[in-house]
Amino acid sequence: MAEGLGPEGRNRYILTRFTMDIPWPLVYGVTLSLWMATLSSRLPKFSWAISLPALGVAFDLVENIMAVAGMATYPSSLSLLIWMGAIATAVKWALLGLTFALLFTLTPYVLGRWIWKRVTSTHRP
Repeated sequence: MAEGLGPEGRNRYILTRFTMDIPWPLVYGVTLSLWMATLSSRLPKFSWAISLPALGVAFDLVENIMAVAGMATYPSSLSLLIWMGAIATAVKWALLGLTFALLFTLTPYVLGRWIWKRVTSTHRP
């Protein structure tokens, strides 16, 4: 891929990574963290899950740094950078997958409890 892009394409790739792939993880990380914090405040057993989005963002940033480093040093890219980027990608998706699984499981549960409280409290004499 790096060879096919050429020097100008590699420079644009690096610029794109810095302009898009650095801010975007921060945006989704804050959103997921706030959502998880809201749920875990109602379910204290899941307070540990607040750290999952932040860890996912950290591994996303490592992935982006490794991709930029690989492109910047091409053709003498270190295979270690490529492997570290691939590992960071896998860990990122595992953490974000777990985050979404928890969010999509806990949100209906918390909403159901909230609705149940409202319904049962209004029908009591």
